[in-house]
Amino acid sequence: MSIYKILGIEPDADERAIKRAYAQRMRSCRPDEDPEGFQRLNQAYKQALKASARQPSGAAGATSPPPTQLSVDLATSEHASNPPSHLSERPRHKPRSSTRTPKSTLLSPAKLLPLVLDVAAEGNADGLLAWLKQREELWSIEAKAQVGKLLMKQFNKSPPMPSSCFETLLAFFDLDLIRGFDNPYVIDDQRTRGIMAWELLPAQSRELARHTRIFGKRQPEPKLAQRIVQRLSGSFRFWPMLWLLVPRGRPDHITNFLRTFSRGRLSLLLNFFDEKSLKFLFDADDHSRMAQPRFILGTARVLLALLFVVVVSGGFVLVVNQLNTENPLEWSGYGGWVLLCVMAASLWLPYAGAMALQHWQAAPQKARDSPARWAFIPLLCCLSYLTLLLLGDNPVPVASVAIAALWLAFHRLHRRHPAGKPVSGIRPYVYVFILELPVSQFSAIGWGEWWALTAVNLVTMGYWTTDLIKTLRQKRRARTR
Repeated sequence: MSIYKILGIEPDADERAIKRAYAQRMRSCRPDEDPEGFQRLNQAYKQALKASARQPSGAAGATSPPPTQLSVDLATSEHASNPPSHLSERPRHKPRSSTRTPKSTLLSPAKLLPLVLDVAAEGNADGLLAWLKQREELWSIEAKAQVGKLLMKQFNKSPPMPSSCFETLLAFFDLDLIRGFDNPYVIDDQRTRGIMAWELLPAQSRELARHTRIFGKRQPEPKLAQRIVQRLSGSFRFWPMLWLLVPRGRPDHITNFLRTFSRGRLSLLLNFFDEKSLKFLFDADDHSRMAQPRFILGTARVLLALLFVVVVSGGFVLVVNQLNTENPLEWSGYGGWVLLCVMAASLWLPYAGAMALQHWQAAPQKARDSPARWAFIPLLCCLSYLTLLLLGDNPVPVASVAIAALWLAFHRLHRRHPAGKPVSGIRPYVYVFILELPVSQFSAIGWGEWWALTAVNLVTMGYWTTDLIKTLRQKRRARTR
């Protein structure tokens, strides 16, 4: 088969027609689907370009018929009647040839790339594909490859575009086959970044709210979504950020919103939002530890709830006293109620301290771990005996210290070694319930409390010892590697 049949052109086709035919054949003959056919097509394309370059520029004039005798006689007589111009007058400049080829209007790949990105930013994938097919600059496979390489470098700085336009660009320039040069995830990151930038446009607020199903509600709330985006996009401001997160469940809803919006690639959020705002938000939503933002947010909620109860109760007393002047309510009862609310609100502080202590004990092992962290649980066990010795008549402090040590030891082992749970799998409160049974039997003897406390501390030290053994084994394995 000749090269012209492979390309589907005539033998006298010019370079422009050859490149156009080659570009059309490339759409149906891809290198990943038909390597041999693509190689034949590429060789035919190169040979056709060489054959077109060897054709003389005046080939069309060479096929014209030879001049007749009459035209030769006329030309001879005209030359004889008109003497040469250099004998009668001064020489003149030769006029410019009217057959000079016009300057090419094709754009270079660097100048064409901004146009491609502007058309993609309009959001019409079908119109983008039709526009790309009509551009004569992209009929050449070399120019098309150059534009594709430039597009790979400019994706990070490209204007926002929907996913359909991004996929159209990848397919047209065969970038979906490259999958990045060094990092195989570079295409996915650029695709996600472009979609996120497109959805953050003000005109796409309803699409953003509908796509993320913000706060799990059936109806999207574009205004609330825009409010969250504006708060996270600007510089970190403590009080507005705290007021945004005060409603119950709001931090969890916003973090779910961000995870869905970023398609699970949370690192891409730093391209659009403030780093301090994101850190404050995720620390406030982290239920595994008592970080400073979570403590501040919890304290603010407790104070607001306490203020609400005090104001509503005081207003209720005032209204009742105004309506019932004969038997008014005493303000002493109101003071007792307020004191009870304050005591209930103060329980937040020991809870926050317990959460902070739990996270401190369950934190991963470091290269240079603090000796205080290792010795804390054994010291609590010793403290329980000291408390029993000093306050033997009051079992509440003794039980509080023993149960706290048991819970910390269990949580430490469970968090630091998830695959190394206790063999029995029994929860600590089950142990406490079982070990409290002998207390009633030994209480008549007078030393039953010591037996019960010793049993609880033995279980606590069992958890602590198991964690210590597993940690030493991990260190030994790391050294051998």
